[in-house]
Amino acid sequence: MPSRPKATGNLILEQKKKTCPWNEEHGAFTQLQLAARAMREFNRAGPGIISGILRDRKTYLLVKEADLKCKRTRSLVFPAVDEELAKWVLHCQSKHVMLSGDLIKAKSKRFATLSGVQNDQLLSFSNGWLQTYERTRREWLGEYWGITCAA
Repeated sequence: MPSRPKATGNLILEQKKKTCPWNEEHGAFTQLQLAARAMREFNRAGPGIISGILRDRKTYLLVKEADLKCKRTRSLVFPAVDEELAKWVLHCQSKHVMLSGDLIKAKSKRFATLSGVQNDQLLSFSNGWLQTYERTRREWLGEYWGITCAA
């Protein structure tokens, strides 16, 4: 009995972005040929994955540099809250105010309440949320986040 073929997995966004131009460079490629090339280069990806990549190629070509190592992008649940919090953090940065993790979480909760988010929809604003927020915002906060923030 032949051995089972190696399972294919998800590609990271960088690999998906790299796959998009292949079809345009060689318009005569079939999805099977593109899948074979992806299998050679990334050691994964079947025709179904290639089909999805080609369908959503505009999305993958617009992926930010910071997100290239992720497998998928997520949209914000409350973008208005995130925007207000970002403005507040930048304001604090300009005034050289030291921010703690608890202060950031409390301010986030306050912005959510002020923007009309119901209590049952409110995020937990846990330490995990704070770490994710720091990681995603590090790009524009730069050195400030690592040095002056005690979060």
